[in-house]
Amino acid sequence: MGTEYNYYWIGSSGQTIYQLKGRHHEHQKKKRIKPGNPWYFVQAAEISWSMFYYAYLNDVLAAEGSIPFRVDKGRYLRVGPAFLEFHFGAEPVRVTREEIASVSLAQGQFSFKHKDAKWYSSAGKFSFAYARIGNARVFLVALEKLVGYRWG
Repeated sequence: MGTEYNYYWIGSSGQTIYQLKGRHHEHQKKKRIKPGNPWYFVQAAEISWSMFYYAYLNDVLAAEGSIPFRVDKGRYLRVGPAFLEFHFGAEPVRVTREEIASVSLAQGQFSFKHKDAKWYSSAGKFSFAYARIGNARVFLVALEKLVGYRWG
């Protein structure tokens, strides 16, 4: 039992500003992580940044109509009132709440499927690693508040 972590802060131009990775292992269920473990720092930093960023989102939503979330160097998505917009290729694809057949988060992978997607085609299917999305905690809140999907 344990956790491996790899936290990194990425600047607006895509450069890594700070990275901290490590692991902690629990040998007993009731044993706590030792005080001073860097895991506490990265958890607190992520929560603090998420709270700061969350306060800024109403302005972004009012100005742009949706909130952007970077997935990786070439892809991002936007979360808006009752829609997701995937910028994963040449043209953005907007999917409304009603058009979403399924949303899942399994084995660290988010998957979104359009109700018209065919099993043999990748069209209408979008996936990405949870670990790769910028501001992941805020993304989960936006997904719940704006689109209606709640996690854990």
